[in-house]
Amino acid sequence: MSTKTLAELPRNEQDDFAAVCAEHGLETVQFLVYVEELYPVVGGGCIQRQAYVERSSNQVARTYPAGFGASWIIAFSVDLVEGEFD
Repeated sequence: MSTKTLAELPRNEQDDFAAVCAEHGLETVQFLVYVEELYPVVGGGCIQRQAYVERSSNQVARTYPAGFGASWIIAFSVDLVEGEFD
């Protein structure tokens, strides 16, 4: 298993997360973000990814299946629209 902070993620994921935050008048520093990559055991298969996002001001947190790329950021954006992090 490997854990990466937002700063360690690919640039496109960092940029997409920052853009979503900006759309809602927020900054990335207001959130703790990390992605866990769970490597499969013997037998192969895909690397499973899971993103964890927590708003620092109120400790509201959500976990998203991260799949391939930045799909988790879309779910994060929906949660912001729905007020899940307020």
